[in-house]
Amino acid sequence: MKSSLVDMKKRLTDGQLARSIEIYFPELGRSSPIITSRNYGDSSKALYAQGRRENEWCWINVIEWPPGQRIVNDYPYACSIESRGDALFSAIVVSAISLVTGGKIYDDAGYLCSGHEFSSDEFKEKLLVEVNKKYS
Repeated sequence: MKSSLVDMKKRLTDGQLARSIEIYFPELGRSSPIITSRNYGDSSKALYAQGRRENEWCWINVIEWPPGQRIVNDYPYACSIESRGDALFSAIVVSAISLVTGGKIYDDAGYLCSGHEFSSDEFKEKLLVEVNKKYS
């Protein structure tokens, strides 16, 4: 499964993450996804966002970095957005979360540009171009 990360200074609740995503999609002219908490892996739970189309889905999972493994010292948490589905749908989720957290985006999954690091504003700018191409 492909994954991109968003740095987080503080751990957001599932409700805060879900709300940021639900608000952001309509701002881009898209329907809000259905967001639920589901079993993820062996014993944990994670958020699951499901769009209107079959391939629009992703997992949203907050992780805490072990000491010494943080990408940025002031950001002890990260939000991992994982999918094998529609890349643009997942990119919208990434952007929504980054705009709330203010954290840097590591687009390892290549939802917009594989392996690149973005500020939330840089990612949003690139996202808007792709959204306009696909949905205009």
